[in-house]
Amino acid sequence: MNTNLSRFASAGAIGIFLLAAASGAVSGAQAPAPKHVLRAETQDDRVIVRIDGTTFTSYRFGAGQKMPYFYPVAGPLSGLSLTTESSLPYPHHRSLWFGCDRVNGGNYWQEGNDRGQIVSRGPKVVSGGPDEIQIADLCDWKQPGREPIVLDRREITITAPADDVRIIDFAVTLTALTDIKIEKTNHSLFAARIVPALSVENGGTLVNAAGKSKEKETFGTPSPWMDYSGTRFGLTEGLAIFDAPGNLWHPAKWFTRDYGFFSPTNLNWIDENGIVLKKGESLPLRYRVVVHAGDVAQAGIDGRYRAWKTDPVRLVTVDPGHFHAALVQKTMPFGVSPLVHVYAPAGSELNDHLARIEGYNARPDDPTAWKEAVYTGADFFEKMIREEKPGAVVVLAGNNRKKTEYIAKALEAGFNVLADKPMAIDAQGYELLKKAFSAAEKKKKLLYDIMTERSEITNILQKELIAARDVFGDLAVGTAVDPAIVMASTHSFSKIVSGAPLIRPAWFFDPAQQGQGLTDVSTHLVDLVQWECFPGRIIRPEADIRILHAEKRPTILTREQFRAVTGLDDFPAYLKKNVRSGRLAVPCNGTILYTIKGVHARINVEWGYEPPSGGGDTHFSAIRGTKAAVIIRQEKEQDYRPELSVEAAPGVSPDAVRPALVIVVAELQTNYPGIELKDGERGGWKIQVPDRLRLGHEAHFGEVLQRFLHFLRDGRLPDWEGPNMLAKYWLTTTALSLAR
Repeated sequence: MNTNLSRFASAGAIGIFLLAAASGAVSGAQAPAPKHVLRAETQDDRVIVRIDGTTFTSYRFGAGQKMPYFYPVAGPLSGLSLTTESSLPYPHHRSLWFGCDRVNGGNYWQEGNDRGQIVSRGPKVVSGGPDEIQIADLCDWKQPGREPIVLDRREITITAPADDVRIIDFAVTLTALTDIKIEKTNHSLFAARIVPALSVENGGTLVNAAGKSKEKETFGTPSPWMDYSGTRFGLTEGLAIFDAPGNLWHPAKWFTRDYGFFSPTNLNWIDENGIVLKKGESLPLRYRVVVHAGDVAQAGIDGRYRAWKTDPVRLVTVDPGHFHAALVQKTMPFGVSPLVHVYAPAGSELNDHLARIEGYNARPDDPTAWKEAVYTGADFFEKMIREEKPGAVVVLAGNNRKKTEYIAKALEAGFNVLADKPMAIDAQGYELLKKAFSAAEKKKKLLYDIMTERSEITNILQKELIAARDVFGDLAVGTAVDPAIVMASTHSFSKIVSGAPLIRPAWFFDPAQQGQGLTDVSTHLVDLVQWECFPGRIIRPEADIRILHAEKRPTILTREQFRAVTGLDDFPAYLKKNVRSGRLAVPCNGTILYTIKGVHARINVEWGYEPPSGGGDTHFSAIRGTKAAVIIRQEKEQDYRPELSVEAAPGVSPDAVRPALVIVVAELQTNYPGIELKDGERGGWKIQVPDRLRLGHEAHFGEVLQRFLHFLRDGRLPDWEGPNMLAKYWLTTTALSLAR
């Protein structure tokens, strides 16, 4: 790769639920609806994006096309496209597109697929609204009968931040699959073709950041942005393209035409040596399209450009001893740098982590493109603090003994932190965690834990149904004998992760390093109780939570079982204190009975050596309202898949529940297409969930990262998240102190 491009080198036990009359009820709150509702629908050869029910654009990717492109691109006032799909004098101009001529002798710009074609593998709607649409696409640059020479990875984000503005963010990374050369060409990279009615030739305005206008003044002139606007049917609208500061050649020279074409590209002005990418090297580029009402001044285009945050989020992985660290990177989220710095001690845990990442990179379907830069010195954490730039996201998923300390120190140094559960394993850790949250507030950084169960579709739908007062009623209060909320989960030491048997580190079985069951997996259940039953409400330790009973129990492992899951022939010295008669007692099971805002809840966690045949981890959740109970079961009867049902409360006729339930499920189908209401085998009703909404546990880690990235863009967590995380860890660590 030539020197100009070097900086871009790719771098439990089943819970028992008794339907009994409640002695009282508690109601919850609803989240505000977004101002503009965005939805995406995939139809044959296009992804249609609608804003408030009206088509804004379609991303078109038909197999016979020269390349994927956007059309229409509708103005916020007229609803008419500001771009043209084909217009003289160059009918191959496709509205809003990305391509390039003269790549290894091929043409990936003009008509004629035999000369070269950019072929989509099929875009995936990563986020279908309502606040934003995210579309991911992988495209092969190829000629008929030949292997692809370039793989391009596209990240498309569409938002409607105001009534008069629509935004398309387009990020693309070109990766050379063989050595390639791009020669000097005027047909290259990102481009737009404005409808003739808005062109300069018909009275429109083409202007750059310096105020230069028309083709004569803007052609070949460097500028961070360019705007094309005009008036049609008495309505003035325009389209601006922003060139990201991190792009090669920024600010770009622009290829402009008064008939309506404009493109930020320097390839028309490079020397005859062209641009060379060696096999495996990458070129990332990022653009923003602002579709606006009014002219360039009325739309405040220059201010919008200056406010645009373009730097990708940087991930820094510290001591990835748990496989959850790799699952965070199982997919490549939008706006994240592919280069990840890893700081860890050398050894098998690091090697296993890197092997999983490489496996994600090498898989044939939806491969990732991570580049891991690794430091393995004994001072790995101190090295990270010294050398990484503040603002990066530190990912922590490993040995829990020092995790809370790492969290606090990383925040004090100005980093954001995404930490696997648990963030504290004892009362001392909880006190340090409180200081960590104070540091996050002081430094204006974010601390967030990985709560994957919020992404499980049956938990999401359970939450939605609880919020439907006509179906659920108010949250029951229950009693210590018959809690209104019962949750339980079972787990296995032997399991398959990313298609391979999981080898666990020996420290995982040491309560001093991993924590006990009450402070580990229990965090998921405590979190679900708060998130589902008290949405948007702040939970205060001690004031809102009262622990009634806590107990802990061990799971016994033989030496042979320990060997099978760790690869070690014997128990290490630090586990000997928990070995009796050659068997290891692992304190991983527990029960907590408590009240939260006056409502009785019970959670239970159990671990076994291996799951039953055909099974895996299981989850049970029964939440009781005054009109109905909403229940999740995941046992052999359900083929070990979580299934959701609704049952009328005692004393309530099913006929009084069903009409409202039919309406609510029909409304939920808008956001969760394919769900259906069926009569249940136990009486009551089953909510049937289609397979395409069941992402699986491993995919949930990517969704947690997406949520965290959304919070980063906003610069804050929801007001209740921080206090409720502290409440969660106060409950688990205090329960451990009280447990018998």
